Amino acid sequence: TGELRWEAFAHDFRTGTQHTTGPSVVKGKVITGRNCGDTRIYCHILAHDALTGEEAWRFQTTAAADEPGGDSWGSMPDDIRLASPWGLPGSFDPDKNLIYWGTANPSPHTRILRHDGKPFDVPLEAPSELYSNSTLAINPDSGELAWYYQHLPGDDWDSDHTHERILFRSSFNPNANEVKWINPNIPRGEARDMVVSVGEPGGLWVLDANDGTFLWTIPFPHDTPDFHIDDIEVETGITKIARDKVLTREGEEHTTCFQNTKGYWPMAYHPIKNALYVPYHDACVSRVGRLNTGNGHARTSHIREGADPNAFAGLAKVDMSTGEVDHIHTQRAPGNGAVLLTAGDLMIWGDITGTLHAFDADNGEILWDTRLQGVIQTSTITFSVDGKQYLAVLTGDGLSATASVVSMVNEVDVVRGHNSINVFALPD
Repeated sequence: TGELRWEAFAHDFRTGTQHTTGPSVVKGKVITGRNCGDTRIYCHILAHDALTGEEAWRFQTTAAADEPGGDSWGSMPDDIRLASPWGLPGSFDPDKNLIYWGTANPSPHTRILRHDGKPFDVPLEAPSELYSNSTLAINPDSGELAWYYQHLPGDDWDSDHTHERILFRSSFNPNANEVKWINPNIPRGEARDMVVSVGEPGGLWVLDANDGTFLWTIPFPHDTPDFHIDDIEVETGITKIARDKVLTREGEEHTTCFQNTKGYWPMAYHPIKNALYVPYHDACVSRVGRLNTGNGHARTSHIREGADPNAFAGLAKVDMSTGEVDHIHTQRAPGNGAVLLTAGDLMIWGDITGTLHAFDADNGEILWDTRLQGVIQTSTITFSVDGKQYLAVLTGDGLSATASVVSMVNEVDVVRGHNSINVFALPD
């Protein structure tokens, strides 16, 4: 009937907190993330009973001073410890009874503002400012944390590690000539349940899905001396950020890679090929310390130095056993759409020009494309009704998630405010 069954309070919008993603429904619970606004009390993943709306549990995504991990924030007051779960919702593994969720950077963006002019008051290596920029494995029954892994400790660059975690099973056989950081204690050829993520600042991270053990990581989409991670202690997975990229004073300038590599545009996994397909941007950011601004820096996005400007955006096919990366498609126009894979080895992806492409999933050859009237936005799905297969594609506002990358390709005309659902019937 559409009659309202229940509604429940989640946060006070006057704090700047918003619902920034859709819910996950897991074992009779509606689980949601959000941005924090300007207060820690809404930095949480929240679960409600799906039948009654009663709150079941909440998990705070920043640790208070008297909680485990609280000392990783130094002397920062509890109420301004901000790091939210604002991105795409978590992934559920029913066998392990775990939901895997990503978190964002600490705020304000720069260490020098967060710590009263003392950017090195908290560690450069993990754990630092927990649970920012982490993968969280949470029991959906209780909201208890099973394990966490921090990808980017003590962030200085507004470099979120939110968005989807993809679960898969693969043999462990990373190619040492292609993969920069490999755990040497994992037996070669051993099959494991794994979880993979790609951060907004680049990097592709593979962990053991059971306990968060570090398996391997590559700088992604390319290796560069300006990568924000200085090193990873491969036996433990402890990450360390690049000290020489941290802003320490007014007017100081640094370039780091990457920026907006990954955002609201979901990647996809092909279980038969054991390959991950990742839409990406090859962009970096230059920042100047500005201590009188809200986040402590002024920044300008740009295409990576030495990169082909006509290959600014692309699709990469990553072998999830070996870690080998094949850039199967590149183009100048940035993308804001999801990757969709089919059993017939089609790969569907769209960009901000409104062009919907169908590729051969093996080699990235474009098989056909069509132009929609708005920017292709986030998820694309295929479904069947009475034996007929359909493809559904969304267009949306088009700029909110890609403003910085659009500014680098200013000849591209971005249509604003064309919100539509487009459904195609596939040939019999």
